[in-house]
Amino acid sequence: MPILAGLLELLPWLKQWHNEPDADGERMGEQYELVLDEELRQLGLRRERLRAWRPEPGRRGRGKAAAAVEALAAEAAEAVKAEQAPAAAASAERPAKRRGRPPKDKAKREAPLRLFGDDEG
Repeated sequence: MPILAGLLELLPWLKQWHNEPDADGERMGEQYELVLDEELRQLGLRRERLRAWRPEPGRRGRGKAAAAVEALAAEAAEAVKAEQAPAAAASAERPAKRRGRPPKDKAKREAPLRLFGDDEG
């Protein structure tokens, strides 16, 4: 029934914007209206009943299973923090490592630039 109610809501739009004849001379809006009427006839329903139909209200909150999963995730996060705390304290005691490119050798920096074909001797 929800899909039929949705189709009933879309029919005016379909007829307004997509009701030009196709290659077979059929109009899409009219075809969908025929499908809707046939489905309603088979179910013994009327359009008024479809217009009055509303979905069931959603449940509020999350289930017990979701709450249990959240509790386990919180415990795991606390355990990870507890394991990382000693490592963080130890890293605070030692100097920080220098990141990036290692320093160049002083001899290499002061050596003259050599080109191909420059031979010593």
